[in-house]
Amino acid sequence: MEYSTKERAQSRVVFEVKNDKDEIEKTKVEAYSKLLKDVRVPGFRKGKTPYEVGVAFIGEDSLLKETLKILVDRVLLEVLEKENIVPLEEPDVEVDEFSKSGFKYKFTVEFLPQVSVDIDKKIEVPVDISATEEEINAKLHELQDSFTEIVPTDKTIENGDIVEVSYSMNSKQVKSLTIEAGKEKVVGDFSEQILGKKKGDKFAAHIEQKVIDFTIVDVKKRNVPAIDDDLAKEAGFDDFAALKTKIVHEIKENKKLQAEEEKGRTALRMLAEGLSVEFPQKYLKNDTDSRMKDISENYLKRGYKLEEIVKQEGKSVEDLRKEVQARVEKDLKEDLVLREIINKKEVKVADDEIKAEFEHVVETELNGKRIPFTDELRRYIKQEILRSKAISLLKENVIILFGGD
Repeated sequence: MEYSTKERAQSRVVFEVKNDKDEIEKTKVEAYSKLLKDVRVPGFRKGKTPYEVGVAFIGEDSLLKETLKILVDRVLLEVLEKENIVPLEEPDVEVDEFSKSGFKYKFTVEFLPQVSVDIDKKIEVPVDISATEEEINAKLHELQDSFTEIVPTDKTIENGDIVEVSYSMNSKQVKSLTIEAGKEKVVGDFSEQILGKKKGDKFAAHIEQKVIDFTIVDVKKRNVPAIDDDLAKEAGFDDFAALKTKIVHEIKENKKLQAEEEKGRTALRMLAEGLSVEFPQKYLKNDTDSRMKDISENYLKRGYKLEEIVKQEGKSVEDLRKEVQARVEKDLKEDLVLREIINKKEVKVADDEIKAEFEHVVETELNGKRIPFTDELRRYIKQEILRSKAISLLKENVIILFGGD
């Protein structure tokens, strides 16, 4: 066997291989034994037919194809081991010459590219901790909601009122339902009919051939306090200005805590964005296809078609595919950075760490339900722990630059 490298890039290599006549003849005997298992030759026990006789039943062309398959599989393993390459996907094989006197073929292999990352470099992460008006207002409305009272009323129903109705279909069993007027779609023209009515009023909604009779059992309105000094005093502050000052302080402190908690992930993202990477195209396509399929199937389970959902968002399926591929590229870059950290820092995971994490998952996420601790699950947990340790190492090099007013 002879092989040579025809093309080599950051994440892709093309090898050309030649097998001579002697190799082919030797391997044909192996291919014959393999094919003979499925061939019955009259006058011979299955699998015991001499080569010279059995070839006529198998066919020279079939024998040669099986020989090529055996040699390709064998050569592929040998070359990848020599070149120290771990393929991401099944390599593509292109046959250029196929005859009794010789085989010539190329196989294209995609692998994770090597990247160079200065993992000990100090990383400055600017973080704006200023409190926006939107954030302040959201907190004020949360406080307003906590002091809002829901009180019974005899007034007519308006949007936002809490309404309890009883209903029956074709005079059958009466049931009850509580809704917020104007926000929840019930059936037919229910939402339109209920506005302006009072406690005790009755009305009917028509759905195809059925009639649903409704009776308004109870109506409650929200007594919403104004956002002013009175609300601030109710909450324990001297006035509205003191309340707002406290909210701004809490927002800033929360942003600081969040930045500290996420600084490892932020550093990882920044390092990944700085990489110049040639993406393995077959891997990129297959991973994107897989994620698109998952998204489509998840929507179908909920009764929606992917095309309808993206259309509502003003996009096309191709637009979504580009977004998904961008996420695949981002994830791949981050994986490459983490691999570099794990290799350079020689990050290890002990068996007891893997077992402890497995027990934690069983207890917290599966509510004690036992599942088989397979080799595949063990490898997955190990990789997740390695990633977590690598991100923790990144935190040590991060300097957060807090900014904002």
